[in-house]
Amino acid sequence: MFKMDPNYWLDEYNRANQRCDQISDRLRAGQVNETQASITQLGVSYRNLEQALLRHRNRLNASEQLRRENLLEQLNNKHRSLTERVNNDGTDRLTNSPWARNIDDNEPYLDGMDSAELRQHQNQMLNDQDRGLDALSKAIARQKEVGIRIGEEVDTQNRTIDDINQHVEKVDRKLIGETGHVNTITAKTGNCVLLVIIVLLIIAILVVAVV
Repeated sequence: MFKMDPNYWLDEYNRANQRCDQISDRLRAGQVNETQASITQLGVSYRNLEQALLRHRNRLNASEQLRRENLLEQLNNKHRSLTERVNNDGTDRLTNSPWARNIDDNEPYLDGMDSAELRQHQNQMLNDQDRGLDALSKAIARQKEVGIRIGEEVDTQNRTIDDINQHVEKVDRKLIGETGHVNTITAKTGNCVLLVIIVLLIIAILVVAVV
């Protein structure tokens, strides 16, 4: 377990990814026995990253959560691939993946196998398929959860926009009312000025007449 700092998770992921590259290099060099401890440590790192991401997912926005889940899925695929290579004495089985071949094909690698070996091979293929389906199920579940979170964020933004629109409408109504009030005052002020001018003219006429 480790803390969830904005950059610490990514630093841990990068270290785990570098460990994958180191294990792969050792396997290419035929150093199978030396990779067992590294494979175990890689599995521990993956589980820690997965638990940390689940525990602190509320601190990330939806897009960053999805990005880190994809990174974690890539790391998991690398771990599984390296584990298979180690369990098969360093033989790279990616090109012979059960996803890419038909069990009924008469391929050369089946030649010379007895019934027990064929059953064992078939069971291994079924186990690989089960692990692949489990990984796919987890990925779909994570995508669904991210979709729900995005929907919730959109709903929140929509409610905020509705509140802003209501506030703008209230301000518009107040502005229209105040404008009408100002126009009324302006009209009354104009009438008062005209009346004063008329009164002054009458007074001026009277003064001239008396003189």
